[in-house]
Amino acid sequence: MFQLGWVADYPDAENFLQLFYSKNESPGPNHANYRNAEFDRMYEKIRTMQDSPERTAIYKQMAEIVIEECPWIFLYQPMDFGLTHTWVENYVSHAFPYGMGKYRRINPDVREAWFKKYGDNKLDMTGRD
Repeated sequence: MFQLGWVADYPDAENFLQLFYSKNESPGPNHANYRNAEFDRMYEKIRTMQDSPERTAIYKQMAEIVIEECPWIFLYQPMDFGLTHTWVENYVSHAFPYGMGKYRRINPDVREAWFKKYGDNKLDMTGRD
């Protein structure tokens, strides 16, 4: 037995499903050396498909195979939380946050108005009246 974790390198379900593709067996990312011919066939199909409802449906079938055959015991799924102010623009909470910060902007006028109204030492920093 062993324990490992995985963080997506790019925002696509394929990034996780590759961990169960038999041609990725150890020393590749398929550390469990899982093999399923039907899963492999679907994986090879989705690798070249554009994002579409058909591709998503195949992803769901692949996930069901993994859940049914249980080559891994999934221990936990971490949760993240984020806080933002009204003066932070272009912020979108996303499960794949890498590189998203470059789109955020600070609106100095809104920020200045907030600090004029609430100041630095207010206990209620929600921006609500």
